[in-house]
Amino acid sequence: MAKTLIIYGSLARQRVEKEVSDWSSSVVIEVDAILPKRLKKLGPKVLSGPIFWDVEFSTTMQSQVDKLLVDFLDETVKIEGLETSYEFRKACLGITGRQMLVSHFVNLYQARQVLEEEPIEKIIVSVGSGVSVKAWKQIAEFHNLPIQVLSLDRSRPPFFWQIKRRFQRWQIKRNEKTLRNQNLRINKPLSIADKEGYFLCADPAVENILGASSENSSWRSAPKWDNPDTKKMELLQQKYIHWSELWWIEWLKTHPIAGSSSQHLILKELCDWYCTNVYPHFAVMLIQATEYLKSLPPKLVLVGAMHGRSPLMWALAARRLNIKVAAYTLDDAINAELSFEPDLGLCDDISRLELAKEAGMCEKKLVMVKSHRRFPSQNEDMVRPKKTIILADTYYCGNLVSSRPILSAWAFAIFVEVAKSMPDCNFLIKPHPLRERPEMRWHYTGFHHLQHWTKELMLRELDLPRNIMVLKPEEKLSDYLKTDVGLMINIESYAVFEAFALRVPVVSLTPLNSKMLAFITMGKMGVYQYSSTVEGLSQLVKRNLEDTLYRKQQIDRQLDFLNAYYGESQITILQAVQQYATNCGL
Repeated sequence: MAKTLIIYGSLARQRVEKEVSDWSSSVVIEVDAILPKRLKKLGPKVLSGPIFWDVEFSTTMQSQVDKLLVDFLDETVKIEGLETSYEFRKACLGITGRQMLVSHFVNLYQARQVLEEEPIEKIIVSVGSGVSVKAWKQIAEFHNLPIQVLSLDRSRPPFFWQIKRRFQRWQIKRNEKTLRNQNLRINKPLSIADKEGYFLCADPAVENILGASSENSSWRSAPKWDNPDTKKMELLQQKYIHWSELWWIEWLKTHPIAGSSSQHLILKELCDWYCTNVYPHFAVMLIQATEYLKSLPPKLVLVGAMHGRSPLMWALAARRLNIKVAAYTLDDAINAELSFEPDLGLCDDISRLELAKEAGMCEKKLVMVKSHRRFPSQNEDMVRPKKTIILADTYYCGNLVSSRPILSAWAFAIFVEVAKSMPDCNFLIKPHPLRERPEMRWHYTGFHHLQHWTKELMLRELDLPRNIMVLKPEEKLSDYLKTDVGLMINIESYAVFEAFALRVPVVSLTPLNSKMLAFITMGKMGVYQYSSTVEGLSQLVKRNLEDTLYRKQQIDRQLDFLNAYYGESQITILQAVQQYATNCGL
């Protein structure tokens, strides 16, 4: 008998319950929400799939995404006077490109698996983080199946919930200690009268780090971008949109694809988005940077390596003028294949060093520097008067195949059961800080007020015991780690480094992630404590809280890991750049 396929996302759960009358004839794919027990009792076939993608699958799929991004950068067609070169578009490619492709790829894979095994007569889509509406529409059209995409239960949380949250945020902001009168030692932007022989820091994020490093009188900061004329920008945007149409026609000729179910079809939408929102603005910035550097060329230009950000236009302009470029890793690793290759790469942890080498960066061009990220360590294991366990929640960013949208909901269920089994302990849930708003184009990735509200609804369904408290997204995890927290439970967060430095043992709910080299290193050094079951997690929690010797050993291992991960280098960014300049005779 043919069944209804339900794509179960968190943002339209109320609508899907009203829409489905016979759950027993349904097949449900859980995406970022778990189907409630009361609905599971009605007899649907639930395909939650593995909580953790198979390593081989995620590695293969991620390689396909990366390969498609490289193919996406093919120019195929040129328009004179319009900047569409491979190097330019590569420097424009940010996390949004991956976000648009990853969930689309995964949803197409899931669709093919289900349709090969189940006779489906209709598809109903309840949107949520990681739900690619475009992918399911594409599959429905290919198989000639009717599809119903449900709108959000609500576009924003309930009014009184919003009022409560505003008051909470006001309280937290009022109590925060803000940094005042922070004087950076980077000089003001150059004027035409300034002399040559300077270094240019063209990234505000790096500038903040440099300002706290050491004396840097030979450094200058880049000027702010000039706002272009609105009509000229609209005209340039139209030219790029026209180029996008021509590019796609030519791209299909050189990259033959099979049928309307192909994963490549998403590239047209990706190109349209970049031509509308990124290329026109970045092209103007590139012109401004080129003119500025021509007027008084610096010895070297320093930028951050964060993919797809405007400071990379300074790097691209400098390379075209044969000016040396250095890049500091910041929140992204240096990626020579999908971003740009600097003359000097400055890495502040072993993970970013290895990722840069994997992505094609010459090892001789890479230098380890002292990290600004490392949290200061406590001198001793603090006495913690209460047995308190905190869960560092995560959110689905959508840029890596190895991470699944359902992880957070799944972790909540396990954490709540452990709390119920340990009524004498206190349990805290620390939500991730708020990020971007959910949008269909990005498959509802991100984390904002609406998603925070839906997570609260999920927790209510789990019948929370009295010993669990949910914190606010704006609260700082470190404030709790420094006080009475005896153990942190981690899902997929780099908050582990903060816990390590503060001498708090960490237990992970997820197995070692093959794409996160930091966690692989933890495993090799015997630091990674892991369990994905209620029983196993309960045992590890008790051991870390009650076994003093084991706890001390784990804390010592964690500190050893931090020392190895951040390396022994005490060279600052400034010192590394100036040493490089000296060696090059700049």
